[in-house]
Amino acid sequence: MPRKIEEKNIGAKVNEIKNMRLKGEMEWEIDFSEMPHYLQDDEGNAFKPFLFAIVHPESYFVIKAHLASPTGDYFLEFLDELLNTLIKSEFYPKKILVKKKELFDFFSEILKELNIELELVGRTRAVESIKREYSRQFK
Repeated sequence: MPRKIEEKNIGAKVNEIKNMRLKGEMEWEIDFSEMPHYLQDDEGNAFKPFLFAIVHPESYFVIKAHLASPTGDYFLEFLDELLNTLIKSEFYPKKILVKKKELFDFFSEILKELNIELELVGRTRAVESIKREYSRQFK
């Protein structure tokens, strides 16, 4: 297992979720995009963060929103956030809808192991709506 995955305890989190034996009954939408505003890191460097969002597509309820630096290993950070959300959430998905192929590819093996269906879709309308709202809030 690659070192960065070990540092995030990905394997242990996957096992914890499997041991919970949860049965999903709902769908989640997951996507990420660059935000239109700048933040500063600890060294004072400006960057536009990625917004990673998990949203219930029927209610538009934001299950998880996370900002990540584009200079870090943000896909691993997104996976870690997803696993933490699965561990803590009262709502467990049967299916996750994603728009970006790279996200689909990165999540597919672990979600298959967790018996969560993953579907690549043309649009994630609920996430798109949330991203528009976040963009307006930070202008």
